[in-house]
Amino acid sequence: MDHLERGGKSQQLAFSYEDEFEKHGLGRLHLLNTTKGGIA
Repeated sequence: MDHLERGGKSQQLAFSYEDEFEKHGLGRLHLLNTTKGGIA
């Protein structure tokens, strides 16, 4: 994936998150701990 394609996909993802937060606030946000020890 070249630089322009990656930037376009990143921008689309950012817009999707922006729309989600505008509609639902942080109510649907879930944080996952993906570190092995459980604490980063």
